[in-house]
Amino acid sequence: MYGLAFAVLALCLVPVGVAQATTFTVDSTDDGPDVNTGNGKCATSVLFPKCTLRAAVMEANGLSGGPHTIIVPAGTYLLSRVSPLPDRIPEGYGPLPIFKSMNITGSGGIAVIRGASGWPHRIFVNPSTLPVTLSMSNLDIGNGHPADGHSGGAININNFSSVVSLVNVTVRDSSVQGADGGGISSNGTLTLDHCVIKDNTAALAGGGIESFGAASINESTISGNQAQFGGGIASFNTLTVSRTTLDHNIATFEGGGLYNNNSNATVTNVTLFSNTANTHGGGIWNEGASAVLTVDRTTFSVNAALSNGGAIGNSGRLTVKNSTMSGNGAFAFGGGIYNSATAILNNVTIASNSSVTGGGIMNESGTLNVGNSIVAGNNASTGPDCGGSQLGSLGFNLIQNAAGCSLFGIANIVGQNPLLGPLQQNGGFAATRALGPGSPAIDSGTTTLGTQCELIDERQVRRPQDGNADGQARCDIGAFEVAPVGAFDLSPGDSAARVGDLLLLGFRWTAPGSWRDLNTLQLRLTGEDGVVFSLLWDQQTNTFRLLNDDRDGPSPSGIPGANQQLEGRIARLILDTTTVQGSGPQGHDVTLTLALIFKVTAAEHGQQVYRIEAAAADDFGNQQGFAQAGTVTVVQQKRP
Repeated sequence: MYGLAFAVLALCLVPVGVAQATTFTVDSTDDGPDVNTGNGKCATSVLFPKCTLRAAVMEANGLSGGPHTIIVPAGTYLLSRVSPLPDRIPEGYGPLPIFKSMNITGSGGIAVIRGASGWPHRIFVNPSTLPVTLSMSNLDIGNGHPADGHSGGAININNFSSVVSLVNVTVRDSSVQGADGGGISSNGTLTLDHCVIKDNTAALAGGGIESFGAASINESTISGNQAQFGGGIASFNTLTVSRTTLDHNIATFEGGGLYNNNSNATVTNVTLFSNTANTHGGGIWNEGASAVLTVDRTTFSVNAALSNGGAIGNSGRLTVKNSTMSGNGAFAFGGGIYNSATAILNNVTIASNSSVTGGGIMNESGTLNVGNSIVAGNNASTGPDCGGSQLGSLGFNLIQNAAGCSLFGIANIVGQNPLLGPLQQNGGFAATRALGPGSPAIDSGTTTLGTQCELIDERQVRRPQDGNADGQARCDIGAFEVAPVGAFDLSPGDSAARVGDLLLLGFRWTAPGSWRDLNTLQLRLTGEDGVVFSLLWDQQTNTFRLLNDDRDGPSPSGIPGANQQLEGRIARLILDTTTVQGSGPQGHDVTLTLALIFKVTAAEHGQQVYRIEAAAADDFGNQQGFAQAGTVTVVQQKRP
């Protein structure tokens, strides 16, 4: 009796007109519309109800409250209801409209949502009059081709107050004619995380993404897109790009990877590779008096401009720090950087770029100031490394060939080879060019004079380090800071093992004196097919974890001494026989005794030699890249 009374009272206390968030689960790949929008039931008919994606979106739009959730099981959903009217799109036809706040998420894998063959519309559209909060995840959206003059081939966010978040979403194979945003056009606030934007085309700006609102892109790939301005991205407001790769994008005019027009853009831990512009800015074009571009810990390689600025072209305000430009080219000015406004470079490495004038950097007008930077090994008919006027030195630069430019300032090194290594992965997000042994750039950066060096290098190794072991820590010139390295000792150094037999490897690593507490040690086996077995030991948790075990789920892990085996592609780590000695906050040595049993796949052709390589990192950003510690030869068991 009392329970019923309280239940009735609770119902009476629910405010009138307040609706709860509703979840719709799609159960059909058809494209039918909802039969009764707003009744809270996702159904395409009364007698034979099916919940299609279109019907779920219509119901979510028709309900109050929210945001509502639409769960889309893994599968392929083709939009086929083409609008029968040439000048408008009636309800239930054309793109999926977003009128209300909602979450659309793929379940059990990726849900593929595409326009059917000949589809003449976008895939999703948010009208300019309706602000929404939209979240999408685990989706593959593509084949949107709206009418001429309509922006946003796959996704169009028209309202300036809308907030849109994409997580693990691919947007591809879409296009717009006479408009912007081949993949995505957004006027609102846009966030991308772990997304792929590829193979989209726009006639005007933003082949992959065009943004007139604030945009943030993290851990994503922008690849193979094309537009007149900004093959990959065109930004007209504020933009943040981090831990992202922009590659093989094409601008038929400016900004192959990124076109930043009077926008405030920050690019951090990014790789720009093989982007092309038919005029300026193969990697990035920064344009306009209000344009502000900050580039940090980013690598530009093999980007090309048919006019100026192979890696970066600038007519706004530009700051570049802790970044590498290698192998870029321009057919006129500035194989690495072209400037006609205001630019500051600090701890930058510009090498192996080419152009007609100013192979590394070219300052045609405005002011370009350079500090703690390497400009070397570039190629041009005039000014191989640097060219132009108003090129200012903030001191402590290394210019290998200063012919063609006047560079004044304190403590510059001119006419010497910096002894750079190849562009490769040396730790950190992007590839870098390490300073070789005996490089004049080691410990030659700023002291107490000139522009201060950056606090970390491109790989996030802290500065300064005592790279030349003279007892004094001093910053290096360029994007790479040489840190004292630890000593590897593998016993036995060159070993042999039969498939199925137990092999004990003793691995000792001694940290350099400047390191703090050891964080991780990583060992890997590398053969003809690359890395085939990779093992990470975490000092804080005393845990081993396989890194390339070819599994969809979490990588297997365990602690030494446990009754457990970590099974990889070619070998198993036997944890109950594996031991760890030493290390800790006060210790500089650690010895790992690894118990390995190789599988038949380790010696499929009877015998295989693997390199044993090791790397280390401490808890303060110091990193030591992979170096060979020894070898192991694995042979098949002899048949009886």
